[in-house]
Order: sequence, then C-alpha cells, then structure tokens
Amino acid sequence: IVGDRAFIACGFSQGLESYDISNPASPARTWLSNGPNSWRCRAYGDTWLFDFCRREGVVLFDISGSGDPVRLGTYDPPGDREALEGGALVGSMLYCAAHQNGIYAIDFSNPASPQKVGALSLSPSQAWNVEAKDSFLFVANGREGLVVAGLAGGMHVTARLELPGTATDIVLDGNVAVLALGVAGLATIDISDPHNPVLLDTIGTAGCVWGIGNAGHLVVAGSWR
Repeated sequence: IVGDRAFIACGFSQGLESYDISNPASPARTWLSNGPNSWRCRAYGDTWLFDFCRREGVVLFDISGSGDPVRLGTYDPPGDREALEGGALVGSMLYCAAHQNGIYAIDFSNPASPQKVGALSLSPSQAWNVEAKDSFLFVANGREGLVVAGLAGGMHVTARLELPGTATDIVLDGNVAVLALGVAGLATIDISDPHNPVLLDTIGTAGCVWGIGNAGHLVVAGSWR
C-alpha cells in the first residue's frame, strides 16, 4: 500500500495491478500490467516498486506520479532455472531471493539497465524471501529455516537457525523476525545479535502459512488452505 493505492501481485494470471483504495468500502482497479507473471511486489517509499516475477526476473516501476506506474527496467536472468521470488533494497542494490540459486545482488543505480553484480550460494538454497536490517540480510531459507548474511566485505553467511516446517516468507519488527513456516505455522526470532539469532516462540495456524505481512506489531498470515 502506498498512500491511497494498493498494488497487487496476481501470480500466474494478469501480472501486477493497482487499486484506488481511498474509499476502502469500494476499491477500484485503476491499472493492469498484463504480465509478466507477478509473484510478489514491494514498494520503497512512493517512488519505486519492484515486481518479482519468478522465472521472468524482476521489474522496476516508477510510481511517483499520479498516473499509471511507469516501467523503468528489468533484470531477467539468462537461465531458465532462476526464480526471483522476493528481495530487499539497500541503497541502489536489490538483494533478491533466487530460490535454489541463493541470493543475487542486482545493481539498480541505472534503473533502465540493472545488472547482476554478485551472488551468494546458501548451499542448500531455497531462498524464498529476504529482509534487510543494518548491514545484514535475513533470509527465509525453505527447509533450512533462517539464514543471516552479512554485507560488509561482500555477502557471506554469518548465522543459521534451523526451524520446523518450510520458511517461505519473513517480516521484521524491530529486533524480531517473524517467519512463515508453511504447515508449521509461524515463528518469532530475536535478531538483536545477527550472529546469534534466537528462537523466541512458534505458533500453529490453520492451513499452511504461505505469506505474511505486518503493520505495527501485528502480523497477518495468508493461509494456503
């Protein structure tokens, strides 16, 4: 959500959409990208929005104007196995969860021509989403739980924390990370020391928690079933 607009990633259908939500009782669709497939979208301020398209790369849109989003540039990996599923922006560098290929560092300093400038293999990978705090990345790493990667001196793994289920999404609230764990529900983790994350609690949920979002100190969980 950016102001009175909501941007919706519509998966393997229409791609990215935007809605006018100034009247929450009657949201109105104002724009439709008509592809590529849209897995997850993320806005930074009221200027940039990244659309993660899994096997079709990541697309950058300018949303600073009052009209439709303007497509600026795309990074589409040359291979057919790279699945870009989410990411976090640090300066002009977008750190993308590339599933079995770990983390990609993509330089967006030239928005019209983004370039991949680095990668970190998590071995095993399964990187579903990533959040950034200070000079660290916090990665939802599938069946491997949480991985913390440092950025100082180049990307490198600083800590791992095994978790039940499959870590498919992550949000941060101060020094707490919340992870979606699929059939295992949710986990909260103390990340005040990025070199030593500590499991605080887990909670079971109905269905399979696929994605999560947060506002204030609340977490909303999207159940697959």
